[in-house]
Amino acid sequence: MASSLLDTIKIVVDCDHRGWIENNQQQHDFGVKNLITKATSSPYKKINVPGAYGARAEVKSVQNGTKLVIECSAPKFLTGQNVFGSEKLQPQVTAIVKKVCHYLAIRLSPQEWKNVEDGFVAIHRVDVVGHLKMKKREMVNKLLRNLKMQIMFLDKATSNYKDQTLYIDQHSDWKSLKFYGKAAEINFRPLDEGLPHRDFIERYCEDLFRTELVLRRRFLKAKGIKYVRDWAPKIGRSILRAEISDLSLTDVSLKQFEYQPNMGSLPNCILALHNAGVDLRSVGLTQRQLKAHAKTIRNAVGLNIDTPRSVQLLSDVPVRTLIHSLRFGKNRKAVELGITELPS
Repeated sequence: MASSLLDTIKIVVDCDHRGWIENNQQQHDFGVKNLITKATSSPYKKINVPGAYGARAEVKSVQNGTKLVIECSAPKFLTGQNVFGSEKLQPQVTAIVKKVCHYLAIRLSPQEWKNVEDGFVAIHRVDVVGHLKMKKREMVNKLLRNLKMQIMFLDKATSNYKDQTLYIDQHSDWKSLKFYGKAAEINFRPLDEGLPHRDFIERYCEDLFRTELVLRRRFLKAKGIKYVRDWAPKIGRSILRAEISDLSLTDVSLKQFEYQPNMGSLPNCILALHNAGVDLRSVGLTQRQLKAHAKTIRNAVGLNIDTPRSVQLLSDVPVRTLIHSLRFGKNRKAVELGITELPS
């Protein structure tokens, strides 16, 4: 089974650490120069806290030393890799806050720590990840190429990095979607040599297709998700499934035109024109009319006429079928090996 997980998160922890800042600033003035004293003496109050096997969390003091903003890849910070992880947010947040505060020598008050354990920690970003295990690595590259040919015709801001990564709304402060092959990323950013079970993780990534949905503060707030306690795995799964569905991806279900009795005459005419390779924007219909007929056709035969027929015929893998095959859950082997275990 392919794994699903939460990756990068951004949280804001209530933590009155003004005395800690003053103490480190005084040490800096007395000539004690280290990463912490330098960070607390700078106007940005930002420091990178080391995690497991070379990972880092960016930590920033805000609101006059009363809150800590922490951003990191949750599984990577805690275990050194982000191939396997957990869809549960609360345990990871608790472990991250504990690790960060221990490193910085910041002590939370009993009430502040209770807030962390009860999930009263503001959440400003969470990345939901789903994986597809392909039969071989070449299939990952084929799926990326064919997916790229389809999403470039979407009414969305799309971009790509070579043929390795596809983005939808990459720079949005609302949400963004990302597709890529995990093996290529692992090759570009190698895992730490001392990471336990590194060989198993690298082998697993060889034919792994990754879908990553970045949900930012505005989107989370609109969904009523203000605190960590408001999150649940089923929420992430539902949102990711909806995002995939909204792409209206298609497989080539009609090699040649066939009259569809469950549609009216006009949608059938539009479908025939599409299958003949006609540019549907030139047939005299308004954008609103074309959009309505496109929905009818998509519901009837699973074909997205927004993607030109010539592009659909170039597809040599069933894009819609594959992308809709995302499965959620833990990878049994990774669990057995202890790869996803959180530090105590």
